[in-house]
Amino acid sequence: MCHDAPTSPSPCARALLAARGLALCLLSVAAAGQSPILLNGQVYDGNGGPLLTGNVYHIVSGQGWGGISVPAGQTLTVQPGVVLKVGGAFAVGGTLLAIGTAQNRIEISSIHDDSVGGDSNGNGAITVPLPGDWSNIDVGGTAHLEHCRIRFGGSASGATLLLHNQPSVLRHCLVDQGAASGIVDAATATIEWCTFEYLAGIPVDGLHLDHIMQFQNNTAQFCAGGDYARIRNAGQLTANLTLDPLHTINGNGVFVIDTNSVNAPRVPTGLTLTLPAGTVVKFGSQYTSLTSAGGTIDAQGTSLAPVVLTSIRDDAHGGDTQNDGNTTTPQPGDWTGLELQPGDTSTFHHALMRFGGYGAYPAIRLHGSSAAFEACTVEQSAGDGLSFGNTANPPASLRGCSIRDNGGRSARDMSLTEVAACSGNSAINNAGGDAFRVLSDNVTTAITIVPGMYPGDVLEVGNRIPIQGGGSLTLEAGVIVKWSNRFASTIQVNSGGQLEILGTARQPVVLTSVLDDTYGGDSNGDGNATSPAPGDWENLWFGGGSTQSSGRIENAIVRFAGRAGNALQCASSLVELHGVRVDRSGSVGLKIDRIAGHLDNAVVFAAAGDGIQLGNATFAVRHATVTACGGAGISRTGAWVGQVLNSISWNNTGGNFAGLGAADVAASCGDFAGVTGNIALDPQFANPAGGDLRLLPSSPCLDAADLATAVSVQKDIDETSRLQDHALTGSLLPDMGAHELAPFAMAVVGAPVLGTTMSFTLQGPPGIGGFLVSLNPPTGQLVPGFGVALIGFPNASLAPALLLTGQSATFSLPSWPSLEGLRFAVQGIGVRTSGPVLGGFTSVDRNRMRAD
Repeated sequence: MCHDAPTSPSPCARALLAARGLALCLLSVAAAGQSPILLNGQVYDGNGGPLLTGNVYHIVSGQGWGGISVPAGQTLTVQPGVVLKVGGAFAVGGTLLAIGTAQNRIEISSIHDDSVGGDSNGNGAITVPLPGDWSNIDVGGTAHLEHCRIRFGGSASGATLLLHNQPSVLRHCLVDQGAASGIVDAATATIEWCTFEYLAGIPVDGLHLDHIMQFQNNTAQFCAGGDYARIRNAGQLTANLTLDPLHTINGNGVFVIDTNSVNAPRVPTGLTLTLPAGTVVKFGSQYTSLTSAGGTIDAQGTSLAPVVLTSIRDDAHGGDTQNDGNTTTPQPGDWTGLELQPGDTSTFHHALMRFGGYGAYPAIRLHGSSAAFEACTVEQSAGDGLSFGNTANPPASLRGCSIRDNGGRSARDMSLTEVAACSGNSAINNAGGDAFRVLSDNVTTAITIVPGMYPGDVLEVGNRIPIQGGGSLTLEAGVIVKWSNRFASTIQVNSGGQLEILGTARQPVVLTSVLDDTYGGDSNGDGNATSPAPGDWENLWFGGGSTQSSGRIENAIVRFAGRAGNALQCASSLVELHGVRVDRSGSVGLKIDRIAGHLDNAVVFAAAGDGIQLGNATFAVRHATVTACGGAGISRTGAWVGQVLNSISWNNTGGNFAGLGAADVAASCGDFAGVTGNIALDPQFANPAGGDLRLLPSSPCLDAADLATAVSVQKDIDETSRLQDHALTGSLLPDMGAHELAPFAMAVVGAPVLGTTMSFTLQGPPGIGGFLVSLNPPTGQLVPGFGVALIGFPNASLAPALLLTGQSATFSLPSWPSLEGLRFAVQGIGVRTSGPVLGGFTSVDRNRMRAD
């Protein structure tokens, strides 16, 4: 028995205490599992390595170093089944080979993680693992990891694995519970079949677009920064590339590109970037653009699976990529946009481009590109929708596209060649205007402009349009051109050039100021804040010389021109003018030095100078109407030889006829009353102050014109027969002036667009009638008692059923593309049903099939 003093344990007591301590220690070790092997300093195969299957290793801080490093030129091998717990740094300057198997993976975790390798730090439940317990695997050399689970890292440098853009490989790895992103600086890494979960950042950051095929079949969930991989490097592609969905997280087809302007993706000459249907590319930086530097971008969207280029904040396409709910919303200017340079032949089918235009740049810049856009949408740009320039051959084209809700205009800096390559587009709610805007364009080839090539009703022009020798410009019926630059605003037909303006009475070609809301609506979008004024733009000018310009102007309305010169000036004997109206010129309305044939059905209203000036040629002025001009109505200013016939010149400040005598004017209203059939009576215009110069039924100009002249002219400015029985009295006589008063009229609804319908309604006194249709150009044929048929007799066909006045006939236009460009004409004929059989022809409606 032991009797030692209580203050000093006896040898027996000490033995008992030692036995008890040994028992407690054994119990602790039993609870903890295998004792860890401590690692510190340089570790590599042959110096603490390889790390062997079945062992638990702790990376711990030590004197002079806070973990382990694999030095350059050395390799550290980690065998399957190893548990490696990190309490310090893990730097790889050489090579790390950590290749586990599906049945025996490698665990790399926190030193506080008891779920693998047991309680190897021997503190029971006092500590638990947390994201950021250790820094990261910092790879300055290379790493090859397979079937590894890497957890609770990310306390430094923003990632669990920091690859420094070294050519590392990760396959079948799980990275989770990190305090930041999973992997960063992964530009040249191969990452395949990996999973990322519960990270505070994003799965992978710093991919390179040129190496995106090395990133495939990876998944992610519950990452606070978003379940996506970010492309930080792009630059110029070095090979053809297809953005396949397998190269995105979860295979969702959402690619995120977040670069500066220098590293933004560029497709060089000879290479193609393919965007399959359903691809969504989201841009994370204001400075990021997508550029075709002479190469090709092939966007293969469909109506059900468009290709989308948008902001990373846009949750409407590709979902909530950032996993931030409604915390952020996309804004115009979130990224820069598309830039397509010379040599580019990109194609965009069913592509949707949103929220571009950083710095008020256009969402799409076409610098000499031949890109083709079909069924695309450009919206929510901070600047213009599209900017054209430096026309390519073939030019860039837009077909069936929608341009809407942009901070600038829909499209600007276009050439007429580029306009002619467009069709079926719409533009809505663009702050700078919905009209396409054309800049200076030297016309050197044949260009035809028809409605439907540009959105809405108006084509805006911001500079002069010179037509050079060998070049021709045709403006078809219904085209409305508005000038927005009053100091450079003319169509100048130079020596050997040609201009044809082929309007119709129902669809005239209108050339006017952008401030003029009467035609084409409020094009500059300012309501009533501005109004047009005489001289808002310059003029139309046909040059003469040894090689004269040529052309034809028919049913054209020229408004508010004459800023620096006459509104329309012709010095060529190769130009025909029929049915031209000039309103509110800032100078002379029409200045005619030479002309082909005669000037027929001209109207000049409220010119600041003379209405019509007659220069040195020989021709007749037939059925003109000139009124309210600040100068003379019709004035001879040169050695003109001819007559003014069947015309009205009235209420002009400088006199109705200047430089003309009674022998020069016949069957006209204005001066020289009682001589050669002239009268000097108020012609009784329908609304002289408002410019409606049609004649009232009480006008003294009715039935007062010369018959032979009228038969020669055949039709009036409204394309109605020149011979009319306006009161249905049996007297078929012509009227003075540009307008003929007819008993029957034809109302038309619809445009000549393939696949649509047009309806025609006979208007006038009670009676019956029908409609005549011809596919031949109108030739005109006198039908006694009814006037002149203008629809191409004898090959015209009559509608199958007679109609009562007020009833409509509807014609369905086939949707056959082969009919595009086909011209046809429709004219009505009405017959009074009571009393003698009397009637007349309506105006003719001439059309050209188009496909809009």
